[in-house]
Amino acid sequence: MIDTGLWRITRHPNYFGDCLLWIGIYLMACGGSTGPAGGYWTFYSPLLMTFFLRVLTGVVINEASQKRKPSYRVYMHETNCFVPWFYKKIGSKEREILMAKYKIECEEYVKKNKGSILWGLYKRDWKKYLYKGGPPDEEENDANVNLPAAASDTTKVNQVDNVFNTTNNLKNAD
Repeated sequence: MIDTGLWRITRHPNYFGDCLLWIGIYLMACGGSTGPAGGYWTFYSPLLMTFFLRVLTGVVINEASQKRKPSYRVYMHETNCFVPWFYKKIGSKEREILMAKYKIECEEYVKKNKGSILWGLYKRDWKKYLYKGGPPDEEENDANVNLPAAASDTTKVNQVDNVFNTTNNLKNAD
């Protein structure tokens, strides 16, 4: 984990820089003289890209994998997420208390999201919508949840063979 330099005042300086790049492209488009409104009608582009980076893709996915670590949670507590700003300095005694608290929270988080997809962004019960539902978790067996059983190894091998044969038949037909 990097917490020096730009990463001391923002957790994602690269995404903030990308956001500034899109704003710069918008400003260059506004300077052009194409059409009656110039490039002003392209205002949605930097807004949309910032929304994607901040809410849907970049920040969310990166922090989902890291927030299982107590030290990263303390870093999240100290440092602004996106826009560079002054950081909050946490003393050593308060840091120890937070580390102990976050260690317990992280263990509970990992236990709760065991079997989830993409570090807890998608809940465990969403597996039933994927290919053959995946193997049921131990906790689900205890709760008597009836999920479809995972395909046996021979069934998977037969399915792979069928796909391979279909692909070869298509190639031979050409």
